[in-house]
Order: sequence, then C-alpha cells, then structure tokens
Amino acid sequence: MAAAHRPITWLPIGDGALAIGGRPGKRSLPGLERAACDTILTLLSEEEGALEIREMAQDRGWAWRWLALKHAAPPPVDRDLEIRGELSEILATIRGGARLYLHCAAGLHRTGMIAAALLLLAGVPAAEVPARIRELRPLTADELRRERLAWAERIAAAG
Repeated sequence: MAAAHRPITWLPIGDGALAIGGRPGKRSLPGLERAACDTILTLLSEEEGALEIREMAQDRGWAWRWLALKHAAPPPVDRDLEIRGELSEILATIRGGARLYLHCAAGLHRTGMIAAALLLLAGVPAAEVPARIRELRPLTADELRRERLAWAERIAAAG
C-alpha cells in the first residue's frame, strides 16, 4: 500500500489532534478531508512551495500556519525563542480543538523535530516522545535522531 493511501493517524491533544506526514497533495487531500483536518502547519521554505500549500489549505477553508525551516538540521539557537513562541501558539490552537496536519517535504526530519517539540510542550515525557511519533508515522520516528530530539528538548525548555 502506498504511503499516500494509508490512513492518517491522529494523536489527541486537548480537544484537538495532531497528524504528521509529507507535503499534502492530490493523493493525500481526500484522507485529510475525511479526517476533518482544519489546520495545516507547513515547515517548507518559500522556495520549496510553501505558498502553494497555503493556497491549497485556504481553498478548503483550512487555517494555515507557516514555520519555515530550510533544512533537516536543527535551527540555530538564535531562533529558539521565536520557534518556542510559535509552537506554544500552535499547541494552544490544537488544545482548543484544531485538527492540525504538520508537514515538511517528505515528513521526516523537520516534521519529526517539530512534532517532538510540540509533544514535549504538551507534557509528553521525553522518554515517550519517540514512541508517540512512531504511532503517528513510523518513517518519521525512524529519522528522529538524537540531535533532533535534543533540539526539541531545548525548545521545550526555552522561554
């Protein structure tokens, strides 16, 4: 079964839920619509087509959030407070009832880092974060290397 046709797994957080994966497109949109997705968080840069994702989300009446991360490496320390603030707002949106789909290009490196940070901010113990990400998407969990998890822990502790 192709990854695009697998059911989307949602992790409840407060009154909402989080799902993760690769760039949404024609093959994944029906599943997102059936799952009542209402918010997209894009981690792509403008050069990677982030604004096209915004149009796709807005055409469906979904909210769109943008946290541009240019590559798979953890962002530099000088972005910690900015990212922490953005993720705190996003977490509040999820807890308030949003069904948020988090993605980068392939849904692996950047997606795993940000998902880990969100889960830590939501109160998931650090030792359980890899297992929760594996529940959401095993491919992403396989790429959650130590440096990405350490970055997520740093973000959760920032502020």
